[in-house]
Amino acid sequence: MGFRDMVLFNQAMLGRQAWRLLTEPDSLCARVLKGRYFPDTDFWNATKPRSSSYTWRSILFGKELVQAGVRWGIGNGKNTKILHDNWIPDVSPDRVTTLNPLPTNATVDLLLDEEACTWDEEVVRDLFDDTTAVKILAVPEVWSRVKARTHLKLHRSLFTTTKSWVFDFLDRASDHAVIILAVMVWHIWNARNGVRHDEPFKHPHSLAEQILAYIDMIQLHLIKHRTNHRREATAPTPSWSPPLEGRIVINVDAALFSASSRTGVGVVVRNHKGEFLAAHSQLLDETMTPEIAEAHAIRCAVSLARDEGWNRIVLASDCLAVIQRIKAPERDKSLVGVVIEDIKFLAHSLSSVTFRHVSRLCNNSAHTVARRAESFGTSFFRVSVPDCIRDKLCLDVI
Repeated sequence: MGFRDMVLFNQAMLGRQAWRLLTEPDSLCARVLKGRYFPDTDFWNATKPRSSSYTWRSILFGKELVQAGVRWGIGNGKNTKILHDNWIPDVSPDRVTTLNPLPTNATVDLLLDEEACTWDEEVVRDLFDDTTAVKILAVPEVWSRVKARTHLKLHRSLFTTTKSWVFDFLDRASDHAVIILAVMVWHIWNARNGVRHDEPFKHPHSLAEQILAYIDMIQLHLIKHRTNHRREATAPTPSWSPPLEGRIVINVDAALFSASSRTGVGVVVRNHKGEFLAAHSQLLDETMTPEIAEAHAIRCAVSLARDEGWNRIVLASDCLAVIQRIKAPERDKSLVGVVIEDIKFLAHSLSSVTFRHVSRLCNNSAHTVARRAESFGTSFFRVSVPDCIRDKLCLDVI
């Protein structure tokens, strides 16, 4: 009916003045108040002396509202005190304890690896118990994981105010970088709103994978790359095709991680309607040739089909050489032959198995799961679709 709570309305207006002191510290008003009321500290720790003016007491009343809703970024950590500031999720400052003694004025930059721009995990785990360490290590994971994969440069050294930094970034950055930033900010904001509306908390790792999958989808399907158009007709783009009714299709792929000397396997299972049935990732602690890795992935998929009771399957791989070896009637005597014979043996336990070679574009979902095996580990997804392939599966059936 138009009635207002005048106390809250007044506090909101005063909160705007407090925010200006925070975001415009070089203004004349901010410098005068700092010299008078908090010359040796910052605005957050400013006190209310008995001799303070009505103006200062009012601004501190507005600061209470700002403090209740503001979130402070760790940044370089030099302005955040480990033992006194509220910087660990779900852990108040009075409950922060360390396994080894720390100076009372120690700041968070002590826990950071400046060269890698991330947490120094060894230091964090030496100083905190396992529960607290996990919470700390998850703090910047979304930004750091996405930046590590996309090589995005945020130019944070140029930061003065949010507004000026955003416009400066838009002027300097490429269209690709702008898309990455927009997708990151939107997903983080959406996750934050979900928590506020009592939706389950989304782990930073899961959120980062969802952001990367969305970026991949935009790059693959929505960005038109410049090409030299020729008069002759171009070949149609390959697309995922469903199996006959009553059968299921299993897409498989492998990925090699040379840095960690490991191999990832990705399996995605769908029915004849294109509906998701399951996904499986496996991380093998050994390096192998691409052909042997692809054969291992196919053996994993056939074994999974047998264990789950899927007797009528179409197994699709983008490795033509392995598919040809499996279809060959003679015994394979090459290095990959042992795995090929295992595949044939397992296939005989099923009612119907068709091995099909497909384009990489038709195998994109399995490829993505294989590439994510380092973060997934050995995992099986039955009820929920992994965020990293959700958009790809939708596009396959459009």
